[in-house]
Amino acid sequence: MNMVTIKCPKCGAEGKLSLVETSYVGPRRCWKCRELFTITIINNQLRDSEPLSEEDYEKQLEAKKASDKMRNFSDSSRQQDSEKPATKSPPDRFRTFVPLETPGQGEPPKPASKNPPDRFRTFIPPAT
Repeated sequence: MNMVTIKCPKCGAEGKLSLVETSYVGPRRCWKCRELFTITIINNQLRDSEPLSEEDYEKQLEAKKASDKMRNFSDSSRQQDSEKPATKSPPDRFRTFVPLETPGQGEPPKPASKNPPDRFRTFIPPAT
């Protein structure tokens, strides 16, 4: 990640922008005066900054959304092409019920012990 410091041409406030790549061309809004600009960053250096109207900003956002949709569509179609047909898996063992013995046969269940198992007992160290 690259951090680029951008100085607003209108009010002079400094803002930071984190970029994945070293170059960027697109809209940017000043955090202080809320003015819109089209900025051009090349090799992590601000090269150009032009004022941008709200209408142009909306157009740029729509174009970006459309390109992202096309990119996502092409990525998903490539992923579907590369997937192999699904193989049939064996049935889940938890869904298969096999009785171990018929009711009424075998030993009756043992009554529960009145003492809790060792794993539930609290250890109290001896007094020294």
